[in-house]
Amino acid sequence: MANRPTRVRYSGVGAFVDDVQANRIQAFGSSSRLTTEDMKELGTLNIVEIVDDVPQVDVSIDQNENGTLDLFALLANKPYGCQVVAVPDGSAIGTNQVKVLAGVYKTASGHPIFFEGATIAVPTGNSQTVYLKPEVTGGGTAKVGVGTSLPTGGIALATVAGSNVIKQADIVDTRPFGEVSHLDFELANVDIFVPVKQSGSGDDVKRTMYMEKAFVNNVDYNFQTQGTVTASYRLETDNKRWFLNDGAQVIVDNIKATAGLTASLTATPNQLANGYYMLKLYKNGNPLEEGTDFTVANKVVTFTTALVAGDLIKARYTAATGGAFFSPVPIAETPHPELAGGLKEGQVEIFLSDKANSRVARIQSARISLPLTREQLKELGSLRPYDRPMQLPVNTSITLEFKDSDLEMMARFAGKDPATVREIAIEDLVKDMGLTIKLYRENDVARAKLPAGHPSKFAIKTFTVQNLIPQNENWDARVDSDATQTFEFMAHNLTVSDKIS
Repeated sequence: MANRPTRVRYSGVGAFVDDVQANRIQAFGSSSRLTTEDMKELGTLNIVEIVDDVPQVDVSIDQNENGTLDLFALLANKPYGCQVVAVPDGSAIGTNQVKVLAGVYKTASGHPIFFEGATIAVPTGNSQTVYLKPEVTGGGTAKVGVGTSLPTGGIALATVAGSNVIKQADIVDTRPFGEVSHLDFELANVDIFVPVKQSGSGDDVKRTMYMEKAFVNNVDYNFQTQGTVTASYRLETDNKRWFLNDGAQVIVDNIKATAGLTASLTATPNQLANGYYMLKLYKNGNPLEEGTDFTVANKVVTFTTALVAGDLIKARYTAATGGAFFSPVPIAETPHPELAGGLKEGQVEIFLSDKANSRVARIQSARISLPLTREQLKELGSLRPYDRPMQLPVNTSITLEFKDSDLEMMARFAGKDPATVREIAIEDLVKDMGLTIKLYRENDVARAKLPAGHPSKFAIKTFTVQNLIPQNENWDARVDSDATQTFEFMAHNLTVSDKIS
């Protein structure tokens, strides 16, 4: 008898959201609740039947903030990344090259494509356009180009003044994406799969958790002087499956079709409990229905309607081998990766949009909580809800805690000049302030040593909340501790951007 696995370590668990690897995840959990209703009747104390209701599955994802839009955008069904940045060389703040960062973009038809990132040379002379090619095959430089004009189907990323020394200031971001707001979550939902390696049973994925149509119902960002910046996401859905044995691994094939009725898969799909073979299949970003739009036999998908050369197919299915697992970004030997492992207090700046419009000082922690309460829309003929839209408006809460040293911040929140004001009452706090939080790849000490114009002096991610509405103020002094002052605000918005600024 083979030895049973001993445990599952964190290094044996990865998470994929809509088939894209989620990075810098610290914790992942899913809890299921099977809801039932007892049926009774007059004349007896017995329960005559126990009727199933909609299952409730709650998903939690905790992440170290890494300065990208990756998970936030994926959960909102939005593209992200692919920013164009200058490439310093020694003391020079730029070269004739630019780097296009990793990200996910969508073709004109809506088909999502993961881009691994690439570095390319920019011709000198006229203004150049850096663009993405809507191709699914190839990688790196095969997906990005530069020229004086945008080719058909290309996605413009930036305009660059061709030079032997391209500085970050010479790059103008022209991406049609790069910003996500609370409203983008209205109807957004994602599919999640989590491959698992069992310690003591080899290095292969032995099972995979799978959930469809998961909706975000809460987002929390925490910025603090003790610890790293964190993001926490909570989702809800009504389904969860485990795949194991001959169906233990989830495979995602991205195929650029040739003209005809068929497309070939990389592996033979496992037949599911419902009799089908595909978990999901998309053509040009649109979902197709197995049995109606296509059939599957061995490694061949046969379509009802002929494919056009260049059609983009994404097929997700289970098999015994060949599935996806987490790929470290970057490899462990790289001590200071492009994708931050975590961000600390020296990489965070907070600004208040008042007359001073300056950085907020003495702040110890900031928290943004975005509740996205969902309404289950049901219909006769279906056990599960057909959608879960948000309840609007959203009530974003913002908490700011300061180490008390003077009343500068209270004066600013009241719209008064800290240098001249003589009296501040709590009812003086105004409702038209905005808050901006900027994240940097390098801390303030490292940035101070860099020459002006260096790309690492620019913020890589920005949080914006408009029209803060004061809710609570608390001043507290205790033995063996410094006095603190805490302000709590409400707003009805949140926008997060990954534009280099």
